Amino acid sequence: MSKNSNKKGTLAIVLVLAMACTAIFSSFAYFTDRETAQVEGKAGTVDIALTSNVALVDEDGKNILNPGDKRTAAFTVSNEGNKSVDVRETIILTSSVAMTEVEDQAEFEVYAKNDITCDENKGCVANAGAKPLGSGTANRELSADGKKITYKIDGITLDGKSVLGDYTDAELDVGTDATTAKTSSEGDYVIVFRGTSGNAFQGATLTVDVLAEAKQHRNTQAGWDIVAQESYTFAGNDIQAVPAK
Repeated sequence: MSKNSNKKGTLAIVLVLAMACTAIFSSFAYFTDRETAQVEGKAGTVDIALTSNVALVDEDGKNILNPGDKRTAAFTVSNEGNKSVDVRETIILTSSVAMTEVEDQAEFEVYAKNDITCDENKGCVANAGAKPLGSGTANRELSADGKKITYKIDGITLDGKSVLGDYTDAELDVGTDATTAKTSSEGDYVIVFRGTSGNAFQGATLTVDVLAEAKQHRNTQAGWDIVAQESYTFAGNDIQAVPAK
């Protein structure tokens, strides 16, 4: 007797949200005039917030994922400090079952939302020519055991957050004033379960890890290698990441 494969078992989804932010303090001297008065400068702050809207349940609130389904994977990184910052983001999908690639697309993938089209009868598929985030570059990597896909998103610069509202108290390196300042970045993505995924993925689990890192923008344009980093456990791996605030 045949059975509907979509009803065999369920795919339990676990979301692990990892956040990292860094505080890098500039050194300010005490200034004195000939009357020996002292003036103390206060270092700026690097402080980011990561707001997740990764919804790995369906419209009925169930964490059952069938081949051809998609789930929301949107999140926002906000600069809460007054210094302008560079931000890099890392997303890791971990499957309990080894994934295989077909034309650079594995069973679980992260796409830009606009690159996916969904049909009630046919499920969700990538648009013609669309690929997962970072495909074909070092920004996307399938692990040797096939169980992890790592996506890296770089090149984001955010203005400092103003307390006064006129941005005289914040560094602006993207916008020029209160009307153009950019203090947050929104990632609008979806996770797609490939429609041709086989029975091996019945009962599989998927974990999504998101890491956001920030460094001061000014004086660090040479790259991330010049800022302090430390060993950090992320998505079950030991990686190098900037220190937390």
